[in-house]
Amino acid sequence: MQNIAGRLKHKVDVYGRVEYTDELGATAYRYDKIKSVWAAILPILGERVRAVKNKQGMVTVSESIKFIIRIDAITVANDMYFVYKGQRYDVDYAVPHFKEMQYQEVYTQLVIENDDNLIKGNVFTGE
Repeated sequence: MQNIAGRLKHKVDVYGRVEYTDELGATAYRYDKIKSVWAAILPILGERVRAVKNKQGMVTVSESIKFIIRIDAITVANDMYFVYKGQRYDVDYAVPHFKEMQYQEVYTQLVIENDDNLIKGNVFTGE
């Protein structure tokens, strides 16, 4: 089996809630880029892509994706999200990689709404 470090080929931007002081002097929060990390990106086997079409005709697709990153790269929280090639992956949870403890597995959800590929039937085939 290949070492995991050799599979960390994708540069992923990590966004999180950052505290700041607004123009009135009050404490507020916004999402800002925290840092970029190297990751392996894997679809979760056994999970299916879920496509839902609501009454207004909006198509929403959700897929579970796993990121493997170094455990000391960043402390992952539930209010973070990753961005890779313009797509947002919301963090569900993170667990240590039990075979190689210097890595962690971060489970995320990729949610796409009204993408042209979905409407044309490449992922969503109809009701």
